[in-house]
Amino acid sequence: MKNFSNAKPLTLGAGINQLLAQYGVNVVFGIPGVHNIELFRGVEDSGIDLVLPRHEQGAGFMADGYARASGKPGVCFVTSGPGLTNIMTPMGQAYSDSVPMLVISSVLPRHDNQKGKGIIHEMRDQEAAASTVSCLSVTVDTDADISQFIGRAFSLFRVCRPRPVHLQVPTDLLNSKACTLKKLNLPERPHPSPESTKKAVAILSASKRPMIIAGGGASQCGSEIQSIAGKLNAAVITTYAGKGIVPDDNPRCLGTVLPRKAAHKFLNSADTVLVVGSELALKDFQCTSLPITGRFVRIDIDPNVLAGSVPVDLPILSDARAALADIEAKLDASSAGIEINELDQLRQTIRAEVRREFPGTYSFIQELRKALPDDAIISADMTEPAYSANELFPMKHPSSWLHPVGFGSLGYAVPAAIGAKIAVPERPVIALVGDYGLQFTLSEISVAVERKLALPIIVWNNEKLWAIEQNMVNQKIATTHSCCKNPDFQEMARAFGAHAAMPKSLMELEEIIGKSLKREGPTVIEIRPNHID
Repeated sequence: MKNFSNAKPLTLGAGINQLLAQYGVNVVFGIPGVHNIELFRGVEDSGIDLVLPRHEQGAGFMADGYARASGKPGVCFVTSGPGLTNIMTPMGQAYSDSVPMLVISSVLPRHDNQKGKGIIHEMRDQEAAASTVSCLSVTVDTDADISQFIGRAFSLFRVCRPRPVHLQVPTDLLNSKACTLKKLNLPERPHPSPESTKKAVAILSASKRPMIIAGGGASQCGSEIQSIAGKLNAAVITTYAGKGIVPDDNPRCLGTVLPRKAAHKFLNSADTVLVVGSELALKDFQCTSLPITGRFVRIDIDPNVLAGSVPVDLPILSDARAALADIEAKLDASSAGIEINELDQLRQTIRAEVRREFPGTYSFIQELRKALPDDAIISADMTEPAYSANELFPMKHPSSWLHPVGFGSLGYAVPAAIGAKIAVPERPVIALVGDYGLQFTLSEISVAVERKLALPIIVWNNEKLWAIEQNMVNQKIATTHSCCKNPDFQEMARAFGAHAAMPKSLMELEEIIGKSLKREGPTVIEIRPNHID
C-alpha cells in the first residue's frame, strides 16, 4: 500500500502525532471517521503504532488495559458525535478506577459547532458530555491551545490522581497548516515534608495492632510496604486495584478481603491503620461506612481523597513511594504487632466463606492458577469466576489483575487484554470473560487475530447473567430474562480466524492454556461449568 502521508504539507492533525511522540506515546488506539481523518496523517512517521479497534468502546478498553499494564497513559483518537459517545463508557471505567487515558476527538468546525444546523455528528455540547467521565474536558480554539492542553494532560497524569482527559479539536483547525507544537516541561511529583514523615513514624511506632491498606496508587511500593509491615508486625490488606502489590504468599498479606465482614471486624480492632494510594471506595468494602476506628494515617496524591468523609489523624499529600521510603528508613523494628497465626486463621475463615458463596468456581480458579506463570496478567470481566478470583486468585506481581470493579462495565476483558498484551508483549496475558460480557465487544477478537497475539480468551459459558439472576432470586423477581441464547462460540472463533477449544476436564484446561500462550493468534477457550469434570 502506497504511503501518502507526505502527499501534502503537514496539517495540525499530523503535528499532534509528532507532539504526542515527544511525550513518549508510541501506541494509539483509534478509529478514523469523516471528521478526524487528519489525526491519522503521518502517524507512522511519528513512530506511533496505530491500533485499529472495531468499535470505540473497544478502543477505550484497550487503552485502559494498556495503561494498567504499562503505567503509561492510554491514548485514543475518535471522531465527533457517536465516536465520542461510544468511548464514554470506557472513560467512565477509567475515571472510576483511576486509569490515565487521553481521548482526542474531533468536533464540528468552529463556525458550525452548537448552531443546530443538523450537521452529521452534531451534539449540543460534546465538551460537557465528556466532562462527566473525565477530570478535564476542553475544546481547542487556537494552535497554541494544542501545546498547552496536551501538556496539561501529561502534567495531570504525572502529579495528580490519574484519570481520563478529553481534548476536542474543531475540524477546521485539524485541517489547518501545522504550526510549531512544543512539549512542555512536566512538574515533579510531590514529596512528603520532614515533619509529616516524623509524625507518621511516631504514630506507627506507638501502634500495638497496626494494619496497612494498599490501593492501586501504591502499585510501585511493594518492597517498601513489605519492609514496613515486617518492622511493625502489621497486617496488609490490598484493594482489587492493589492486588499483587504484596505477594499473596507473604504471611503478613491477607490479600483482597475488604468486602468480608470478618475483615471489617478485624479492621475495627486496629489501633492504627496506614492507607496508601486508595480512595477507600465503599464498593471496595461493600458496606455503607468504613470500619476504621483506630488512628488513621493516609498517604495519597489526591488532596480530595485526603479530605474525605473519614477524619484522618495524619494526611500526607505525596507520591506514595517517596513517602513510604522516608518512613521505612526512619522506622525501627517493633516487638508488638499482630501474630501470624491470627492472620492465618482469618485468611482461612474468609476463604471458606468465599468458597461457599461461589461454589462452582473454586476448582476452576485453582486449576487456572496452576496453568499460568507467576507473571501472567489477567484481564477479567464482570463474571462469576472473576468475582471469586478477586479474593481467591493469588497474585505475586502488581498491575496484573485488571478488573472493572469501579464502574462495573461489561465487555471489558477482551479489549483490555489486547491493550495489555500490546503494552507488555513479553508477558503472558489472558482474558477471563462471561458468555454475556463477551458479546459486548466480541468483534475486537479480530484485532487480536490481525496482531497475531498469543491470547487465551477463557469464556465462562453458563448461558445466563449469573450474578443478576442471584439478585433477582433474592428480590423475588422472575428470572425469565436473565438467560440468553448464545452463538456457537467455537464456530464463531474460527470465523474470526482465531483458534478454539472446549476442555472436557479441568486437567485438560491446563494443557490447552499452555498451548494457547505459545500459539500465534488468540484462542477462544469455552468453559461450560455444568459439563466439565
